[in-house]
Amino acid sequence: MRILTNSLASNDVPAVNSHYREWRAKLIGAGAELYELRADAQIRPLVDTPPVQGGFVSLHSKATVVDRRYVFIGSMNLDPRSADTNTEGGVFIDSPSLAQELAELTEREMAPINAWRVRLDDEGQLYWINSDDTLRRQPARNIFQRIMDVFFRAFPKEYY
Repeated sequence: MRILTNSLASNDVPAVNSHYREWRAKLIGAGAELYELRADAQIRPLVDTPPVQGGFVSLHSKATVVDRRYVFIGSMNLDPRSADTNTEGGVFIDSPSLAQELAELTEREMAPINAWRVRLDDEGQLYWINSDDTLRRQPARNIFQRIMDVFFRAFPKEYY
């Protein structure tokens, strides 16, 4: 299983990241490959729509490919708020050709020029690696993101 999600740096909702952080080591420990999108991803020219240019690259899509055959595409986050409060949905599609195309796009976004690979070292500590750097703490655009990440941990995760 390979997972691509936002890093703190590419996230526009730091509160979500604050509560996701506890799952990283568990996911990797269970055998998943975990990737977090870089805010400076090289796919930026494909994302920006001139004359509008974002300050950073971020994921918003909710898509899953299973066995290169089945696809889920929708607006629903996999969190309590989306399930219980928001009106969200999605579709499951049995289409090997669509699944192949979506898998290829996702793999492009997982490339080191676009995403951080999150790994565990021999001591069980997380680190982030991409085509340019290796970090021992999660990537962030600035100190304010780091402060918000800490601040939002004080609130119940069910809010996000």
